[in-house]
Parts: sequence; C-alpha cells; structure tokens
Amino acid sequence: TVPLGFDLAPLVQAERRRGELRAGLGLGDAPLVGIVARLVPIKAHEVFLAAAARIHAARPAARFLVIGDGERRQALEQQVDALGLRAVTYFLGWRADLDRLYADLDVVVLTSRNEGSPVALIEAMAAGVPVVSTAVGGVADVVADGTSGLLAAMDDDEAVARHVLTLLGDPDRAAAMGRHGRARVVATYSADRLVADIDALYSDLLARRGVSA
Repeated sequence: TVPLGFDLAPLVQAERRRGELRAGLGLGDAPLVGIVARLVPIKAHEVFLAAAARIHAARPAARFLVIGDGERRQALEQQVDALGLRAVTYFLGWRADLDRLYADLDVVVLTSRNEGSPVALIEAMAAGVPVVSTAVGGVADVVADGTSGLLAAMDDDEAVARHVLTLLGDPDRAAAMGRHGRARVVATYSADRLVADIDALYSDLLARRGVSA
C-alpha cells in the first residue's frame, strides 16, 4: 500500500497568512469553525449546520465557514435560514487559497457519512488546525482520536458540537492537537514520502527481476 502524498509545504507555513481571512471578512477575533468539502449528500453538511446551531447557542461569537460548492448549496442555505444562522454563516464557495483559509480557522470539522482518505483533514492538520470529524471510512487512519483530533459517531451533531466547544474552550489543548496532527500528516502524507515510497517499490520490483536500479 502506498498512501497518498501531497505538497504540504504551503499549509505547513500557513501561519504566515494568519489574519488575512479575518480581515477580509471583517470577523476580528471571532472563533472560526469551518468545513471544507463538496456540497454533496455524502458530506452531510446538515449535520455540520445542526452542530453549528448548538455551538452558536453556547458561543454566540462563533462564526461558521462553509468552503466548497455543489448541488446542495441552495438547500443548505435554506437550512441556515431555518436555524437562524444567516448572520453567522459564510458560504465561501470554491477556493484555491487554502493556506489563507486554514491559517485563520480555529477548528476544522468534517461530518461525512463515508470517506476514503479525508484530504480536507490532512490539509487542516498540516496547517496545525485541530479537527473534529465523524469516525467513518479512512478517517481513523488519519486522525488519532484524543491526540490529533476528536471523533464522533456518524450523524451525531450533538457530539460534534460538544467536541468543537471543548477545543474552543481549551486553546492549549487545541494547539497541542494541532502540533501533533501536523507532525503526523507531514510524516505520513508528504510528497517527499510518496516519492520515496514509489522509488522503493520500483527498486524492489527491479531487484526481484535481477535488474539494477
């Protein structure tokens, strides 16, 4: 098995862009909770928004960023209105400046009902952001529950909200999780590691054939 590999360098250095997103949106020092995912059914954004309503009730200053686009945008905007979250929720659409986004997020959430390799979590962790996710598919291969993030059962918006509030209320623990997550994904999912794995694989196959690499 050769895990995915990414150019994580811009994300590892995301701190240098801290403050840019907040300034652009006029959000000051409000706690920022974001989800980075296509707006499609498998990502279960309705669970994120239900959790956002719980978080907002406990932390009225919190703001919620929905990053990505897709077929469910209209339905999700209607849910935002129904939950009374319009003034605190921002739909940012597709974005290429992910380092700028992750630099200002306090917690990244993923509420999927299934995942292979959760790229958004890998990106967030590379940027040093603590994550909260449903424990589905390959998420547990990336996130060490209680160490580099917090996991909840699928569709459990109450647990998602509780975990986010835990991290927002304990900045030291959140920062420690961010550091651990960064070390974990840089060691496991960097482009350099991918190149080394492919090189080792081909060298091994050639050696079995008696061919010098």
